[in-house]
Amino acid sequence: MKTITITNQKGGTGKTSLTLLLAYGLADTGHTVLVIDLDQQCDASYLLTRGAYNSSQTSYEVLAEEQPLRPEEVYSTIAGGIDLVPASPRLNRLDTVLAGKLDVQFRLSDALDELETDYDYVLIDTPPAINFAVQNALTAADGLIIPVQADLLSLKGMQTLESVVKQIRRRSNPRLKIYGVAVMRYQAQTIFARSISQALDQISEELDTKTYNHTIREATAVKEAENAFSSLYEYAKNAPVTEDARGLLKEIMEDLEHD
Repeated sequence: MKTITITNQKGGTGKTSLTLLLAYGLADTGHTVLVIDLDQQCDASYLLTRGAYNSSQTSYEVLAEEQPLRPEEVYSTIAGGIDLVPASPRLNRLDTVLAGKLDVQFRLSDALDELETDYDYVLIDTPPAINFAVQNALTAADGLIIPVQADLLSLKGMQTLESVVKQIRRRSNPRLKIYGVAVMRYQAQTIFARSISQALDQISEELDTKTYNHTIREATAVKEAENAFSSLYEYAKNAPVTEDARGLLKEIMEDLEHD
């Protein structure tokens, strides 16, 4: 089982969209996938279940109450091959609940030990923050993928994340690596976006990683597929943005398979 965290401190970079693109794509290639939603907005949970899950049995209970994760306690989703540990709005008080307690960053990794042989991949969707939920996600992960937009604030978020990754490697997860940076909602026709992309490559190199070659262009089909509770690969099979997603998925799978 390989665990991948999708995170960026900046909001609006496409974390949930990237999580779903990867989940659907990996499931379509025959892999078993578990999505863990740690974002209090619960978007991934809603899109994967139409909101049909028990709101008292979520990732909040796993982190706040050390509730174990067993196969029978994981939710099936509307997509074949994808299971879910849903989020809860109560995650917004997680830091207060865990304040002063020891080793809280290991709670998710300890819970995942129960599922080690049940899934090929675990994808963790995170909030736009550096909090206990994200610390748990990074401590539990084999590696992370950083979704960004081609803008200055995404660059700033990457630089902040770099220091957090160094701390996590030093204190709780020395194996943590950054698989790569995925550019989302890209508008190639703008000079600004192209210039920012060059800066992204430079920062990626400083992070000892890379920017993936395939970018996900700005396209209404992504949101339309989510609104239809559907995989982009099924909803818009031949759309240019779907080809973007297939190319990015291939790059990421090559990294995961050779890690």
